[in-house]
Amino acid sequence: WQASGHVDTFTDPLVECSNCHNRFRADKIDTSKCPSCGKEGTFGEPRKFNMMFKTNVGPVEDDSSVSYLRPETAQGMFVNFKNILDSFYPDLPFGVAQIGRNFRNEISPRDFIFRSREFEIMELEYFIHPKEWERYFEQWRVQSQNWFEALGLSKEKIKEIEVPAEDRAHYSQRTIDFHYDFPSLGFDEIGGLAYRTDFDLKNHQERSGKKLEYRPKDGGEAFIPHVIEPTYGVDRNVMAV
Repeated sequence: WQASGHVDTFTDPLVECSNCHNRFRADKIDTSKCPSCGKEGTFGEPRKFNMMFKTNVGPVEDDSSVSYLRPETAQGMFVNFKNILDSFYPDLPFGVAQIGRNFRNEISPRDFIFRSREFEIMELEYFIHPKEWERYFEQWRVQSQNWFEALGLSKEKIKEIEVPAEDRAHYSQRTIDFHYDFPSLGFDEIGGLAYRTDFDLKNHQERSGKKLEYRPKDGGEAFIPHVIEPTYGVDRNVMAV
């Protein structure tokens, strides 16, 4: 995680009300008035808050044993990219999928499964030539809609939200969120689609010193593949069904 730069990805601004001492994400509220106690002008300057759970691996607790519980499943697939090339040498494009538990230090867990500290995610990293990213992004947008339809979810209850540049993760060049109209809860996210460019493989290559390039079988020039990433929240998909 530190090697790929993801420690900063899950760091958010946090503010605390001096009256009721509740804490909130500064980017999620109107900081002129506390949403809990209603007092105005009670928030100080935002402070950095790391949403990743920090722990130590091994018998000795020191700086060399620091690690983090994963807030997404993606990095295991990027770390295994070279093993896949060496073992199978697959044609491009190809995808690697994983499902697993993820952990985020949510400030205020609430709304049943929608703001929890432990949850299940399905992610797929689809490795492509960078010149073809728009074609495959559209392909996976349609495939995601097909997935929701296969689950039996009504098309009228699914909406796509194009995430603006200022709200996208720093590694994403384009992101679409899929929201479902949950009974009594309204629209909330059940999946996403991101174009991660070569951010992950490039950073792993730079810090590990290992080549993570793909060499085309026709003898073309080697390059670092780009990635289209469909993501689905298992808990929310099950609840929608």
